Amino acid sequence: MSTHAARRAALRRLAGVALASGMAACGGGGGGGGDGGSTSATGTTAAPTSPPQVPVTAPTTPPPAPGTDPVPGANGRRVIDVRAAGAVGDGVALDRSAIAQALATAAANPGSDVYFPPGEYWLGTHRGQADVLVLDGARDVRIIGNDALLVCRSAAGINDLLVIQRSSDVWIHGMAFHDPGLNRRIDWQGANAILLDGDVPGGVQRVRVTACRFNSVLSALTAGGRRYDVRDIVLERLAISLGYYGFLFQDNGHQVRASDIVFDDLKRSYFAYGVDDHVINFTSRVHTDGSNEFLVKCYDRDTSNIVLDGALLGRREGESIVVLEHEHVTASGVIRNVRFRLDLASATCAPQRVFLLRSYLPADQSSPEAVTRSAWRDLTIDGNFGACGAGVPFFQAQSTPLERALVRIGPGVDPRLIPDPPPAGFDFVRVA
Repeated sequence: MSTHAARRAALRRLAGVALASGMAACGGGGGGGGDGGSTSATGTTAAPTSPPQVPVTAPTTPPPAPGTDPVPGANGRRVIDVRAAGAVGDGVALDRSAIAQALATAAANPGSDVYFPPGEYWLGTHRGQADVLVLDGARDVRIIGNDALLVCRSAAGINDLLVIQRSSDVWIHGMAFHDPGLNRRIDWQGANAILLDGDVPGGVQRVRVTACRFNSVLSALTAGGRRYDVRDIVLERLAISLGYYGFLFQDNGHQVRASDIVFDDLKRSYFAYGVDDHVINFTSRVHTDGSNEFLVKCYDRDTSNIVLDGALLGRREGESIVVLEHEHVTASGVIRNVRFRLDLASATCAPQRVFLLRSYLPADQSSPEAVTRSAWRDLTIDGNFGACGAGVPFFQAQSTPLERALVRIGPGVDPRLIPDPPPAGFDFVRVA
């Protein structure tokens, strides 16, 4: 089984466990190497031949002022216009091969800008295990859109719209991603908009995604693969709506800084396990799907140093707003130094609880462990929980840790919300 296929199989397994407890559209990884085909359910696709080089045009725009958005061709950078590669961008013509050529040319020319003029770029229909577009071996490449929408349709299975592998210093700006074939009721059918692939030698380092829109995709950004590091990720000014996941970090994707993120009615806004050093600043407009919106988990790698800081608006439904969950292969994992600062003052709440902690044995997912060797260390909770805290249980633990867990409660939390006595195995401490 290929590494992508193995990851997708794991993704389906994780989805089942988790559920028990502008726009780029993705149509699936076209088959036979042509835009007109569909990738089969097996995901078998002929190895691509080396694409022809796309003309590289001279820069025509002045350098940007410090701190502004990227300008194609600034500071003498090469500009690779996808229209010059043959893309049409009318939403009808199949543009996959032309865009693939542009990306390959950029990967071969460090310091290049791949530019998408306004338009809708159709990438075909796919039936699972499709890597629709791949940026491989790139150094200092920017993908810049001007009201450009990438669209692919998933007819079955899991597809990846844009895969980045063996690359560093990549900036994606001003693009939109959409998959009209996403089905949030199936585990799973849809496209990951951006996949940072850690299974290919070299991994991925220093990726920035800014001012992008994601609508109806399986995930806006997934970092996965365990062989090589994916790290140093900056996410800014992203709008993610009507999808399955917002961000998905699968044992990879470290040193993440996300700011000005808007989640809008996703099945799960943030799911991370086996990672370190995340700071996520967000606004969640509404969550009515019925699942846990924020899931921090530990399988066989510890999860550490996570900050979730944001405002939750509108209606809240589901089992819990936040879940801290173990399913460690040796039943001895650690989730450590996780901090929450949440503002639910404007939310209308109907979840079963706000915070839920539990541990499962991998061999038995039917019910949580009563007592667990897995541990929660150094948790901090602060914020304004409004009616969510008053109307439902604030903090519940379905598993008792053998190692006592310290939970720091910040000054913003109404003291009447704190369970007294605390759940078995947990200690609450008020902090200034």
